[in-house]
Amino acid sequence: MVTTVDNVVQKRIELKAFHEQLLAADKPYYNQHMEQCEITDFDLEVGNGESIKVFVIRPKSLPKDGNACEIHAHGGGAVMMDAEMFNGLIAVWAV
Repeated sequence: MVTTVDNVVQKRIELKAFHEQLLAADKPYYNQHMEQCEITDFDLEVGNGESIKVFVIRPKSLPKDGNACEIHAHGGGAVMMDAEMFNGLIAVWAV
């Protein structure tokens, strides 16, 4: 199959639905941790007019300033999935 913008978008839709179905039983667990975090996002310019979405997942129990961070770079999301699908897991790690 030739990769095009249209079929990448379609595959992402299909895999997001599959991912949600696969993790449905664990959703309360992930939601519990996500509720303990402030989740924000912003677009980071990476050159040539392109940008990537960056998610910031910070436990609400931490002070606003002076904290360390972990950077999780989701590779391979161009076709199969996207970083937002992992926010629940990252919230578990953060809490």
